[in-house]
Amino acid sequence: MGSHFWWYLSRASGTVAFGVITSSVAFGLVLSTRLFGRSVAPAWLMEMHKFLGILGIIATGIHMGSLMADNYAPFSLADLLIPFATHWKPGAVAWGVLAFWLLTTIQISSWCMKRMPRAVWHAIHMTSFVLFASAMVHGLLAGTEGKLQVAKIVAIATTMTVLFLGVVRVLAPRRAQRKQTRVAPAAATRQAATPTREAARSR
Repeated sequence: MGSHFWWYLSRASGTVAFGVITSSVAFGLVLSTRLFGRSVAPAWLMEMHKFLGILGIIATGIHMGSLMADNYAPFSLADLLIPFATHWKPGAVAWGVLAFWLLTTIQISSWCMKRMPRAVWHAIHMTSFVLFASAMVHGLLAGTEGKLQVAKIVAIATTMTVLFLGVVRVLAPRRAQRKQTRVAPAAATRQAATPTREAARSR
């Protein structure tokens, strides 16, 4: 590998980071929608979601560190933390900077979930969709693999998956509400019928 080691490492770690982030978003949506019902234990999904979040931070850190070590397009820490600070593909890199800050914010909010208002935590977690989109755009525009046909196919497939799970997530509360609406009259009917049956028995 020689002088290309850091370049290969940055490409590999960037690809891994995107895959892990996508998987974390997907597991989070499956967990919140309970798409598989009781066939998959929620505790297992939660642990996997947490593990993928931490792994995403690690992979992103390796990606950023290898970019700073590579001599092909040297990056400073400011280039990787401030949007449009770099002169090398500033727009493409800015998407990566946004993804990094969103990933960091979401992960910190997960660690502090019990100390935060539920509404604030939920609002932060909803930016996972923006995180996924930012990471994908960054990979397609900045990465060498973004020009490959297989990368475009993966981008389409992952986008469709996240969109599907997102739609299920939005519609799930409505389905639950409709179910409660149907159950409530039935329960009221049973309660109303109970005194009648008891009166009949007393006779």
